[in-house]
Amino acid sequence: MELAPTNLPSGRTVLKVDALTYQIGERTLGPWSLDIRGPERVAISGPNGAGKTTLLKLLLGTLTPTSGTVTHVTPTLAYLDQHVDHLTGDGTLFEAMIAGNAALDNNAARAMLARFGFRNRMADKPVSALSGGERLRAGLACVMAADPPPDLLILDEPTNHLDIESVDILEAALNGYDGAILVVSHDQRFLDAIRIDRRFNV
Repeated sequence: MELAPTNLPSGRTVLKVDALTYQIGERTLGPWSLDIRGPERVAISGPNGAGKTTLLKLLLGTLTPTSGTVTHVTPTLAYLDQHVDHLTGDGTLFEAMIAGNAALDNNAARAMLARFGFRNRMADKPVSALSGGERLRAGLACVMAADPPPDLLILDEPTNHLDIESVDILEAALNGYDGAILVVSHDQRFLDAIRIDRRFNV
């Protein structure tokens, strides 16, 4: 898998989090403050239940913080969870690519899928029939087809449902990516392989 270049300058702020909190009953998560600059690779760490997934949802805007702010300085970001939930329905992979990237014509959509290993009739495979590794490749293909390509990838336990070969393919793709990465993962081998720059503890 070849991820499109973002040409993200070193030192440019792509995400800024300031004193973010979230109230769950009587429990307050946070406050969290975080800046990601340039092609940094940051792993979110913490025990189960500490709020890692909640923090990601706050960053993505699917939850509203109790206090604090999230600023997406980058114009584009992409999110992939372990189930690649944006690939849904009974349609084909080609149809999913077009649905997520309306500006692509048919030839460009098929060319993008081919770059991620879905050549010829594989592009017409039903989304529901994809294996775990295929779903991840397909999910990356769909989000990286954006114009411009996302310069921040947010990944939530991306290796959970992958076999060893698929993990190796993902590691190679991410190591060729020149944008920023924010990742939640319990897989230390994976984090070492993609060369995390620092950890952010929740």
